[in-house]
Amino acid sequence: SALHKEFTHFASRMFPQKLDGLSVVAWSVDMSLDLSELIPLVSTCIVVPPPSTAAGRNFNRYIALLTALVNWVQSSAGSIAPSLAKAPLLIPLDVSRLPMTSDYLKSISTFLECMPKWAPRIFEGEGQAAAMWLFSFSLPQGGGSAYPFKDLLAAMGRRLHSEKKRAVVMVGTQALVRDPTNPNSLIDDLDGETPPAQQQSLQDAFAASGSHDGFILDEWNDDWDRGTRGPFFLAKGSVEEMREDCFRGGRYSHDISRCARRVGDGWIYPEFFGMSKISSRFWAHCGKPRFFQGLFSFGGVSTNMQKYDVACRHVLPAFVWQIAAVGTVTLVIFYQLLDSCRKAWREGDVSDD
Repeated sequence: SALHKEFTHFASRMFPQKLDGLSVVAWSVDMSLDLSELIPLVSTCIVVPPPSTAAGRNFNRYIALLTALVNWVQSSAGSIAPSLAKAPLLIPLDVSRLPMTSDYLKSISTFLECMPKWAPRIFEGEGQAAAMWLFSFSLPQGGGSAYPFKDLLAAMGRRLHSEKKRAVVMVGTQALVRDPTNPNSLIDDLDGETPPAQQQSLQDAFAASGSHDGFILDEWNDDWDRGTRGPFFLAKGSVEEMREDCFRGGRYSHDISRCARRVGDGWIYPEFFGMSKISSRFWAHCGKPRFFQGLFSFGGVSTNMQKYDVACRHVLPAFVWQIAAVGTVTLVIFYQLLDSCRKAWREGDVSDD
């Protein structure tokens, strides 16, 4: 299949001799199940989500995809990617898609219990090669009530402990706060002297995730092309559905009003999740860290960075476009001179006027 060919090509670049001494800690795919569609189908582990529904079809295709990848990597006949064979597969799950019903804790616990039974091949690895969950949380700032991140993480941790499974936690939140002069609008929380609320929220999330196997920040810098989705594409029926593009969003439309998604009782703005602020001003791209000295540290290791102002750099066009522009201007000048010479030749002497 085309997928096998592409994965084989990828695996050929992952052989130990091509990694310059680096070791693979884990590997993953950029796709998550959509819990908002799938959870209503989950009541007991006896019944697998049926392919008669769109959500069921998407689920079964997703499991088939991961099973194929695991078979290629962990084949008893020989792995096509030896560097990945002893590393765990991180199975992405956008937990922010979980419907916040009255029994949401029971729903996610049941789902985590059922998955190893519905997809045993994916979870049957041993030791360091055993699959791990990659739980993604998009935390809203403010809202009617706080998002139950700690309750969710604790309930999921208990279920994983009973199933003897492991997980890595990924957390992101927007760097936006209410405008003091207009409470109905949001502004970047970086410009004040107090520590950004985004950074404090991530510190609290890191402290709450201590019982799990890893913690990942989502993400390094603002992503204007991200749309309303989380860090992963969703396993849906078409590429257009998976993208979840924002209305009129894109590289030069870094906005708030048209690129938001409701999570729990609050809202998230995925375009503003970065640890670094990026923006464009005419012909320049600008950036600014959202953390500074003494503010952000993991495991007692401080970033030890100062508070920086916005730094901008002019955007230089690609060399090919520079050559094309110079060539076009040269042709236009040559054509104008030639046209002037033709008119002078046809009309004879031309006065200074």
